[in-house]
This record gives sequence, structure tokens and C-alpha cells, in this order.
Amino acid sequence: MRRVLTIMVILCFVFPVYSFGDDKFDKEMEEILIETSKKINSQLPMMVDPDTRLDATMCYKKQLHYKYTMVNYTIDELDIKNFHSEIEAMLTRNQCNNENMVKMLMVGIEYYYIYFDKNGILITTVNIDKRNCDL
Repeated sequence: MRRVLTIMVILCFVFPVYSFGDDKFDKEMEEILIETSKKINSQLPMMVDPDTRLDATMCYKKQLHYKYTMVNYTIDELDIKNFHSEIEAMLTRNQCNNENMVKMLMVGIEYYYIYFDKNGILITTVNIDKRNCDL
């Protein structure tokens, strides 16, 4: 997990400076996210805690998607509303309190965290963008 975070931190310092809506900026941003996704995926699957496995990342334009599996739970064993609420609060807190992640949010990067149960059934999806951090 530390390597994944290191990759994300490094990316915060390699973003070129362009104006928002600039096609060149968008294309370069997408290329950076594709490379980021490839680097992260080369280290996966990875257990991030005893219950959660990061299986894959994907990107589309200025979005980075993370696919997680809750390896010890079925959807029937979870209170989905509570799970979503807790995960969203944790992810928002982590993103908004990390200076490097805030920089990425400010240039328009969006994060999607997609959680599945141990049988591959979708539990919930959480989207984090700059609005979550009041930017």
C-alpha cells in the first residue's frame, strides 16, 4: 500500500501547468492516469486491511477507479447504508486531509471507489471529487 501511495504522491509533482479545459492538459492528464493505473495494477491484488483487497484500478479521462473486494463479507452480512456512509466519510477525510491528493482534486481528478462482496456482488460506489473537500 505504501508503494501505491508513493506513486500517487510523485504524480502530484509531475502535472504540467495548463489552463482548465485545455485539450492538451486533458490528454496529458489522462496519459498520466493510465500510467498510474498500470503501475498500481502491477502490484495487485493487495490486501489493504484484513477485510479489504484492492483488486484493480482503471482510468477514464480524468477519473481513477479503484475496485475493492470485501473478502470476508457477503452483501447480506452488511448494513449497506452504514457501510457506504462510513467508507465515504473515511475516504473523504483521507483525500481532503492529504495535501498531495488535494492538488490532484484541484486539477479535476475524480476518484471512484467501487466495493464488491466476496461473491462479486456490488456493495456500493463512492465518488470523491473537489466538491467533497469544498475546493
